[in-house]
Amino acid sequence: MSHHNFLKSPLGPEMNRCWTEITIDFNIIGAASNLRKIFEHFPPENQPWMRRIFWHRIQRLMNATTSLMGHSVLLGITLTLHPILQHVARNATAMEADGFNIDDIPPFEWDSTDLTFRAIVTAPSDAWWEDLNALREDPDPMNWEYIPNMKGNNQFWEALKEYSEEAAGQNIPSQSPSRLLHNIHNSIA
Repeated sequence: MSHHNFLKSPLGPEMNRCWTEITIDFNIIGAASNLRKIFEHFPPENQPWMRRIFWHRIQRLMNATTSLMGHSVLLGITLTLHPILQHVARNATAMEADGFNIDDIPPFEWDSTDLTFRAIVTAPSDAWWEDLNALREDPDPMNWEYIPNMKGNNQFWEALKEYSEEAAGQNIPSQSPSRLLHNIHNSIA
């Protein structure tokens, strides 16, 4: 994998790989934190339509997270894999079919003195699980996609697009981040 697939670090080109690793790692950590919060706000069984929305969104979050991790592997980057992500990856089908106990889901543990983790954990990019009124107004689960938080920096998406084009062997028109992640995920499989 060439060096141009890494994000450009504001600290100079020698830090590009590290900058990319940290950016992806923080997104994986943020996804794990959000996943725990989603399960804590999960709707009761007497709201099956809302439960379907939650499961659809959990699936989209897991798909995007898996794609980010796959891209990292292709770049030779080893990431932190949180136990929540491992638990959901192994048990999501059974959890959706049979329900789950919140106590069975690993807690999101982090060092509260670490300001970086505090920023990730306390400021999710889109806390949709807390806004049940918005979910009622837009009950179609297909109207939502999980977009990792890249601080408005399109460099990462351009790198993903370039990689996706290389993998597909053709130019790809402008795509949403989730579509790029989907293409990368499929080329890994």
